[in-house]
Amino acid sequence: MRCVKCKKTATVMLPNMCCCRPCFFEIAEKRVRAEIRQNHLLEKNDKILLFDDGSNEASVSKTLLQSILGRMPYTLDIRKQKYHPDKNITGSWSKVVVPWCAEYEGEALLSSVTGDQPEKRLGHYMSGKKQIVKLLLPLSKAEIDTYAELCGKHTKSKQLTNPLSCFLSAIIKENPEVSFSLLKSAREIRGLRRR
Repeated sequence: MRCVKCKKTATVMLPNMCCCRPCFFEIAEKRVRAEIRQNHLLEKNDKILLFDDGSNEASVSKTLLQSILGRMPYTLDIRKQKYHPDKNITGSWSKVVVPWCAEYEGEALLSSVTGDQPEKRLGHYMSGKKQIVKLLLPLSKAEIDTYAELCGKHTKSKQLTNPLSCFLSAIIKENPEVSFSLLKSAREIRGLRRR
């Protein structure tokens, strides 16, 4: 197989793309940069809190934040705990980066449809005066796991216990494009709600 970008031999095989290692990193970072730019997520002098629950999502979020923000002035604090959307976040941070991916957003969409979770938590949202940033929203769980593995920061994947998560995971295993279709639907619903 050939890399979708440079046509060299592909070394990274994912359900939605095959590419070489350098192109994989470039594609992933480019998609995250586009998410930041299109949604005005990060700015100069931001005070950022990153929730690190020990997952690949947290590890890749930290790596990409440092790479994308580079020399831009910002403050990054890391809180080693799981993010709970219902808990109030105290502190002077303007942005809160949570470990999240396209599949989790799909699950949040389905939960909002069934009435288990408020629709207002779809996409990036405000919690008090803090913006909740789902930095890895444009990446699938498989892409994040691969990124972490290639960086040597791979951790054990989270065990799925929620029936909805298990159901969605089984569908995505057979049809990987479903996660991005659900992400697109969540964004459209959020956009309709803002009108």
